[in-house]
Amino acid sequence: AFGLAERVARRRPGGGWRRGLGNDTAHAARRLRRSPGFAGATVATLALGIGATTAIFSLVHGVVLNPLPYPDADRLVALQHSAEGAGLPQLGVSLGTYVHYREHNEALEEITAFSAPTDVALLGDGGAQRVPGAMVSQGFFEIFLGGPPALGRVISEADQVPGAPRVAMIGEELWRSRYGADPGIIGRSISVEGAPVEVVGVLPATFDVPSSATQLWVAQQIDPERVILGGFGRYGVGRLKPGVTGEQARAELQRLIPTMAERFNPVAFDLLVTGGGLAAIVTPLRESVVGDVEQMLWILLGTVLFVLGVVCANVANLFLVRAETQRREIAVRLALGAGRAQIVRHHLAESLLLGAAGGTAGVLLALIGLRWVVAWGPSTIPRLHEVGIHLPVLAFAAVISLGASLAFGLIPTLRHRGTALAGTIAEGGRGATLGRQRHRARNALVVAQISLAVVLLVGSGLMVRSFRHLRGVEPGFDAGSSLVFGVGLPVALYPDPVEAMQFQQRVLERVSQLPGVAAVGATRCLPLDGCDNRTPVYAEGIPFEPGETPPSVDVRGATSGFFRAMGIPLIEGRALQPADPGRRPAAAVVSLNLAERLWPGESAVGKRIYPDVPEEDPYTIVGVVGNVISYGLAEAPPEILWVSFLGPYGYVAPPHAMTFVVRTEVPPLSLAPALRAALQELDANVPLSDLRTMREVVDQASAPTEFAMLLLVAAGGVALALGAVGVYGVLSYVVSQRTGEIGVRIALGAAAGDVLRMILWQGAGVVAVGVIIGLAEALALTRLMEAVLFGVSPGDPLTYAAVALGLVLIALLASYLPARRAASVDPVDALRLG
Repeated sequence: AFGLAERVARRRPGGGWRRGLGNDTAHAARRLRRSPGFAGATVATLALGIGATTAIFSLVHGVVLNPLPYPDADRLVALQHSAEGAGLPQLGVSLGTYVHYREHNEALEEITAFSAPTDVALLGDGGAQRVPGAMVSQGFFEIFLGGPPALGRVISEADQVPGAPRVAMIGEELWRSRYGADPGIIGRSISVEGAPVEVVGVLPATFDVPSSATQLWVAQQIDPERVILGGFGRYGVGRLKPGVTGEQARAELQRLIPTMAERFNPVAFDLLVTGGGLAAIVTPLRESVVGDVEQMLWILLGTVLFVLGVVCANVANLFLVRAETQRREIAVRLALGAGRAQIVRHHLAESLLLGAAGGTAGVLLALIGLRWVVAWGPSTIPRLHEVGIHLPVLAFAAVISLGASLAFGLIPTLRHRGTALAGTIAEGGRGATLGRQRHRARNALVVAQISLAVVLLVGSGLMVRSFRHLRGVEPGFDAGSSLVFGVGLPVALYPDPVEAMQFQQRVLERVSQLPGVAAVGATRCLPLDGCDNRTPVYAEGIPFEPGETPPSVDVRGATSGFFRAMGIPLIEGRALQPADPGRRPAAAVVSLNLAERLWPGESAVGKRIYPDVPEEDPYTIVGVVGNVISYGLAEAPPEILWVSFLGPYGYVAPPHAMTFVVRTEVPPLSLAPALRAALQELDANVPLSDLRTMREVVDQASAPTEFAMLLLVAAGGVALALGAVGVYGVLSYVVSQRTGEIGVRIALGAAAGDVLRMILWQGAGVVAVGVIIGLAEALALTRLMEAVLFGVSPGDPLTYAAVALGLVLIALLASYLPARRAASVDPVDALRLG
């Protein structure tokens, strides 16, 4: 690389600074080729810092800074609701609110509502397969696609009229894998959940709404006269009219909420609007997509910029040492008439060459690192598939490479002053003892390295402690030795909910007979799997004042063996019994926190409770089970009302899609072949999906914290290593320059231990200053991490003490080697060399 630079510099025409810099670059390339150790160490160090910084900036650019890939993305807003009075702080949109807003609002030029992706059964064409699919309403493709699909056409307004033929679009990946990229798929009927659906188009592989995994988009047919206010389980997105702000749109939707009284059921309106205080929430879509990840990514970018600072300080120290070895050469050049500009070019030529080489190597390292991040990063990081080394990222890498080159390239010029350098000609180039002022710059750089390393190590230590606290959280169930999988029944093949329940019961019975199965149960809402079904509940005998809203709790369906299969402890009473298909069960089980809230100091067993609205057929509480963390390990467990699965009616949806939990006496995944075979025996058109262990479910919940922790620990480790190398390098150079002085001390009677302590104290002084400054910086900066920490404060004394002690010990170890070499100096050889 340096030979190529030399040839390019020789051929470059021009005059003045440009020609001089070209000549200096050619000379610098030759010098660096003669100093492979210095050049290699510098390039490797720079590549590490620039590569890490570039990789994390690429994440920030791809996830946070890069505009969303949709038409007029800056005008897109996410639509949500809250009903704080009903205990519902975050809601999506319902079909009722979507239709009402679409018909009456004057702030949004387009609105759409769509479901979260769920597994949908495809039958025929090579067997049963479950793929992620979503129901989409009018306006969906107008907002998110903004152009023609890869093949065919998009779903039109006419397709979404009730009674129209059912149509759908498929993703390019599904088109290729299942249908062999056959263009004839357009207009062809496929079996979705056992019902015929016509394929009207193929979407490009880059289309990622509502998720990058979605492969099927089915037209939602909506009758405006039959929609209801409730059911806020859909995503809502709108496009602002030109000149309209998000706040104006929020005010407009809020104005429309009271007008829903004339349209919807008065009981639901009173519960959600009058008592619940239903409020519209409008946020920029980018903020909604990125969510909490943005803060963590900025913290990571700040972290690697600190690493880059440590790298630059380390390289600057190398340049200072190199400048000291070139003092005689520089003095001669000045004596022969060289100007200050020529000396600056002398150093800049080397630093720019090394910066270019380090930047190029850093980009290559960033590419490798990003491949790992994209492949292994948690799925909770949005837009991860868009991350890459794009032109803005390359420009960023070029800027930090140039900035670093100028920073450590100009520092040595401050050491060369004409009067001081002229006197070095008489030094003979060896034996000169450096004064304290010679060490100050290098010591200052080491102090900077140590202080930055302290900040990084404190940050990574706090994340490690947060992760340990998170992994130590008791989820309320036993995740060991359990397997989970999904079974989804095509609605067209099992239109009767009673028949669907009977099939799911056969699955339970068949799985329970497999060797190695200790218990089996099923639910529609697996803990930590991202579902929410909150409903107001009324406890018998507990009156509510007019306008007062009852508590909203999670109402979840489960089978009789679910609690044993999950390892959820039974605290009082009994578990659920098998429900009679087609009849509403009279029994329910409540979580401990719900029992303590509704009946403090009393037994909940025997009490009666009404979900949604008081009626003549309440549930009777037959048992109390432990609290179960459901939405995230860092969140409090919700209050839950557990009921048996219902037949055609009730507050829990019919059991067409259920998640089974199997408690095993053998390694869980060893049962996978037997489970698939058992399901095939029952119905070949019902595929088993999403097979995983319960431990994987728990691990996935802590994956974002683990990911951030690993990156911070890696950054802290690099900073620690570079800081230790900086201490070792400075003291080694000091020992080499003070060999004569040390020899005199030993000749005059100084013991080896005295010399050892002298060098160690010199290193300890530099380290102590760096640690003190770093702790003060960490105390100020780690407060920015407070929102991403769990179970530990930003000022955690244990973390600060451990970092300070550990770094001092490592730095002293780095100081010991040059100190030991100094203590073993032979005074005769030292005086002869001096």
